[in-house]
Amino acid sequence: MEMRVTAIAAAIGMALAGATVHAADTTTVIQQDTGNEAYVTQGNTSGATGAITIQQGDLTNAGGVYNKAYVTQQGNTSFATANVFQWGPVNTGTITQTNSFEVTGTVQNWGGYNTSTISQSGVNVGTAVVQNNGNSNIGIVSQTNGSNLVGRINADTPYGGFGNNNTGVITQTGSNQTADIREAYGTYPGTGGSYNLATIGQSGSFNQATVTQPGSYNTAAVTQIGSGGAMSQNTANVTQDGLAQLATVYQAGSSLSSTITQSVGNNTASSSQTGDLGVSTITQTGYYNTASLNQANWGGGNNSSVVAQLGNYNAATISQNGFAFNSNVSQTGNYHIAVVNQSR
Repeated sequence: MEMRVTAIAAAIGMALAGATVHAADTTTVIQQDTGNEAYVTQGNTSGATGAITIQQGDLTNAGGVYNKAYVTQQGNTSFATANVFQWGPVNTGTITQTNSFEVTGTVQNWGGYNTSTISQSGVNVGTAVVQNNGNSNIGIVSQTNGSNLVGRINADTPYGGFGNNNTGVITQTGSNQTADIREAYGTYPGTGGSYNLATIGQSGSFNQATVTQPGSYNTAAVTQIGSGGAMSQNTANVTQDGLAQLATVYQAGSSLSSTITQSVGNNTASSSQTGDLGVSTITQTGYYNTASLNQANWGGGNNSSVVAQLGNYNAATISQNGFAFNSNVSQTGNYHIAVVNQSR
């Protein structure tokens, strides 16, 4: 069964007593069962408001399979919204929004092996939200060449983040960016999600990245590139609660802040900063944890690092190259190893 819907809306400027009137365009597509496809496009709606909703599958009958939804909003759209709701496994939901102001895109899935993608380019004030429920889902948010951008995957909502073997990826370029990925299992806020992967990549200034993974065998990677400026700050926060977790943070620029927190044991944390005015903190509790921290500056200095480990058989390595560094290592328990190298 296939259904293709295309709505192309153009706002027409009308001079009436010196006023300009803009159209509001709305499209709703509802498809039940399996193997459906929906395509909706709103374009070149100068100054207009666009709203698109696609719903696929049947919640009361365990949803549908192999459904596909594609939404495109482009060209000077203001206050546009796009929503894709899919029930069942092996579905694909894609939203593309370009060259617009204050837009919101949401893809929400219930089931396994689903792929959700939201792409926003040339957007000023944009929000992209992916909510995946189930196992082996993929959520991707790409926000490029814009400003005031927010990307969330399974974050701050009771409608996402329940499962294992899920992948969340957020990529942002521009300024004033916020990225938040949360991967868990069970009833919100959830605990114990395993074998999940969270990746955040940001370039520009005034960036904030947050990853939360309660569970075991999860991996988090955050990369932030940008000068930041003396009064700006790129911030990365990773929190992992469980066994055998891996967290990696890389930052380049100035006014950098990195925090990694891990508990239970057998975890690995790595933080690397290149630039002035950097602060890096790694906190680990439990057994057999490893912390690695590297900092290098361009001569301005004023970098600091803190490693705190509570438990037994933990290891900490700190390497600092440049000027005006401060390093603190605190280890409580037995059979720890601490290595600190500072050089110019």
